[in-house]
Amino acid sequence: MSLRLLMVVRPASGGIRQHIITLARQLTRKGVTVAIAAPSTFLSTLPRDLAELASFPVEIAGSTNPAKDVLAAYHLTKVIAGGYDLIHSHGLRAGLVTSMSISGQHVPHLVTFHNLLSTGLATRSALTFIASCTQGFIAVSPAIAVSLKAMAPRIQRTVIPNGIPIAEFQRQPGARPSVFELDKNGPTVGCVARLSKEKGVDLFLGVARLIPDVHFLVAGDGPDLAMLQSLAPANVEFAGRVANVRDVYQALDVLVVPSRSEGQGIVALEALASGIPVVASNVGGLAEMLTDKKTALLVPVGDVPAIAQSVQHILHNPVLRDLLIENGRDLVARLYSDDQMLTSTLTVYDSVQLVH
Repeated sequence: MSLRLLMVVRPASGGIRQHIITLARQLTRKGVTVAIAAPSTFLSTLPRDLAELASFPVEIAGSTNPAKDVLAAYHLTKVIAGGYDLIHSHGLRAGLVTSMSISGQHVPHLVTFHNLLSTGLATRSALTFIASCTQGFIAVSPAIAVSLKAMAPRIQRTVIPNGIPIAEFQRQPGARPSVFELDKNGPTVGCVARLSKEKGVDLFLGVARLIPDVHFLVAGDGPDLAMLQSLAPANVEFAGRVANVRDVYQALDVLVVPSRSEGQGIVALEALASGIPVVASNVGGLAEMLTDKKTALLVPVGDVPAIAQSVQHILHNPVLRDLLIENGRDLVARLYSDDQMLTSTLTVYDSVQLVH
């Protein structure tokens, strides 16, 4: 496919980072020429195969900062001058900076939103401006699409769920990875998340206190690391940012996604594809994607005792565990593969180019 694409990315880790990696790989395999403009910290963590793509450091701020936005837009303008058929921004911040860079020009532009947005005046104003400089919004879940419609009702919205490379998450039989301090004779319950309030890792620590005879593993990094470590009981291990998240899934018996807010929840998909039963908050994109007692156990947001009860129910009920594993794998295969995500994304790309 003959297409020169520029991806513009805000500071990102976790699920958004993985989405960018998966989409860039799939697009490249389809013959799309992909370039990435992003903060240097993001570019420096790209896998080796994507490090060969054209990349441009553009220091987009993670939160509102008018001075940094103007500077980032200035640098991005120079990148865009290289000539691209389409610009695909990821996240509100990237969409805003890109819109500032192309305002008044006829440059095809799409923005993907990965998280639920606040409804404040600043967000509404930013969306209104972005909408004037783009041909459409992509949302990774219906919940996000609904929030976008409420704040920018006139812009075209398409839901394209995150897709994952399913084959890469097939767990291998054998011993657990030695990189973790695991009890080889007991179960391990995990949480893979950015360590920030909305991900609810503090709730996960509360669950660990209620089940002291089970090993709990936290994988991820973020601004709340020190605070969470100070709160953690003795049966919790912090693994930090793990280079290969598949090592984490190889070690787990249950994954908990205790988010207070979640656009979709790509770690839940990865766990399901790995054959790991999931306990998740009944919120946002998680509630839309998962079915209680069929593909996961869903619990009220913030209900630590309910999470603990669900974890123990899975650990002590092999019939339920096997049902969740079988249905979870089927769900991912049917609806959340990277091939499906690629096909839907290319369809949107084609429609935008035809309009132009």
